[in-house]
Amino acid sequence: MKQKITSLAFLLSFISMQAATIEVTPTIVARSQGRDASRKLVGVTEKVHLYDHGWYMNVSAMPEFTQSFKEDRISRLLFGDDLVGCRILLQGSAVADRDAKAWLADHFFLAPDYNGYFSVEPVVQNFLVDFDLYLGLDDWVEGMYARAHGPIAWSKWDLQFKEQCDVDTTMSFRPGYFSPETIPNDELLSNFSEYACGETPLNRSGSSLLPDSGVAFQGLQYAKIKPCSQSRTGFAELRMELGWNFLQAEDYHIGINAQVAAPTGPKREAKYAFDSVIGNGNHWEAGGGITGHYVFWRSCDEDKHGGFYFDGSVTHVNTTKEERTFDLRGRPVSRYMLAQKMGNDVNYLTAGDDDVQPAAQFKGVFTPVANLTTVNLGVNSKVQIDLAAMFNFTSENMTFDVGYNFWMRTAEEFSNPLPQEQCCPNLCADVDTWALKGDAAVYGYANVVITTVPFTTGDAIPLSATQCGSTINKGTNDGFEGTCEGTSIYQNCGVDNAQAASATSDAGTIDLVISPDQATGSTAPEGAIIKTSLDPQFINCCDINFQRTKGLSHKVFAQFGYNWDLTGWNPYIGFGASAEFGRNESCSACPVSLDCDTACSNSCAISECSDSLDSALSQWAVWVKGGVSFD
Repeated sequence: MKQKITSLAFLLSFISMQAATIEVTPTIVARSQGRDASRKLVGVTEKVHLYDHGWYMNVSAMPEFTQSFKEDRISRLLFGDDLVGCRILLQGSAVADRDAKAWLADHFFLAPDYNGYFSVEPVVQNFLVDFDLYLGLDDWVEGMYARAHGPIAWSKWDLQFKEQCDVDTTMSFRPGYFSPETIPNDELLSNFSEYACGETPLNRSGSSLLPDSGVAFQGLQYAKIKPCSQSRTGFAELRMELGWNFLQAEDYHIGINAQVAAPTGPKREAKYAFDSVIGNGNHWEAGGGITGHYVFWRSCDEDKHGGFYFDGSVTHVNTTKEERTFDLRGRPVSRYMLAQKMGNDVNYLTAGDDDVQPAAQFKGVFTPVANLTTVNLGVNSKVQIDLAAMFNFTSENMTFDVGYNFWMRTAEEFSNPLPQEQCCPNLCADVDTWALKGDAAVYGYANVVITTVPFTTGDAIPLSATQCGSTINKGTNDGFEGTCEGTSIYQNCGVDNAQAASATSDAGTIDLVISPDQATGSTAPEGAIIKTSLDPQFINCCDINFQRTKGLSHKVFAQFGYNWDLTGWNPYIGFGASAEFGRNESCSACPVSLDCDTACSNSCAISECSDSLDSALSQWAVWVKGGVSFD
């Protein structure tokens, strides 16, 4: 009873800790390079939306360079509260006085005495050339126009990942922690970069009692972190408008338009955690807009004038399939944790005073959680708003524009998650198959005190030890203040529904102990008997945190330009700059009750949490805009 009360207290404290966590997202969805109303206004105040002008045309090209700032906010979106400055601490389970924010190095096949860090300072750079074609169609219908625009873009996303490279370790993983025998220090990974790029230790042989139960380490396939940058080039999307200026005169107009964006950029993929993106993720968009201007002052000789101009668009981002990696509910950054494969064909293992057979047993496979939580699913956003308002002052051939741009994308909506076709293990395909390992031992050792067949002293038996409450920072054995007999930290006292492990055959039942050294063939002391989960707790599709994102930014911009007045055609050029301030802070997690005693099926609700994360980038930009208009 005392042990049950202590276990309940531990679980409740863990739940309360989770309620205060900060949600993160493995996928930052930024504003498309092709969605910017300010580009449609600057430099063209007397070249588009003209009154009673017959047929006319304006063509422009706008080379622009942008770079993000406030890299700490991007880092926080990806890694949450575990950042110490720009660093993530990595500490193994054997490090004394581990930092509460340190990631458990055991998850990454690093030595138990590993004590290091890596740092990130993310930056996003874009170089693009935006092309804009405007056709005035007054000869067909007064006030009608057509417009097509879009950029060719190069985008580079760089985490600026750096890792401490002089971490010395000496310890090995003890028998039972990952495999039946010791994994020597020199066979473990030497740094986090190796794990983050998909490397693993060599696979191990299995139990001598169960020779087909070898141990396989699967490498990280999704949300990888590369030390170098990711870049790509492409056409973002082709945006087309057909509009009508229903109210217009020489000094003002108001018009409406219908618009569509044809996807030309690639779909989002989940292979890397900070991958470059061109366009809006290959989504179609459809919607409409409103434009207008008013020249509120002209000089007597009409060589100078001032005016107000605006352009607004509202579109729906249509559904398309995307590849996304997610964390587990209530466990930020759990994508980099380790999961173990379980199976319901249990061999010999029993638990508790009544020698009850658990529902499942370890089946010799470890894989990062990201491999299990990556899915193909439908993604859309109901509303995207792009609004620009600008003041223009023109003096003879010189122009000056200054304005404000508001952009917003409502929270994503997800539908119909499907497993990755090329990757067999997946929480949305395999029910009651995977569980969190944490810092649990997965093997116990036969302590033979009677002549039994088939057991011999020291035989390794796979356990059913799971840790529903483990996190990226620690396992539930770490700091567990339970009523474990003895003082060994290797007894698995913090596993789910911990009970003394035993092995039962037709010839009898024996205790399982924590290491081959303690399998003496004599009666084992209570402190040497290892614990296993009488009822192992699985992670399933409904445990995935289908974290949605949204976007909102405010931008100020300005351009200085010069126009040439030539017969029949009018070239122009302008130089401009902008500063965009994106709201991209992570939010407190929705209250998630990590009820490890409640079974979870694969019929999951996509959006149990209504909160979504703001993922707009803050960035500055400079550009040159040149073009020519034809009467």
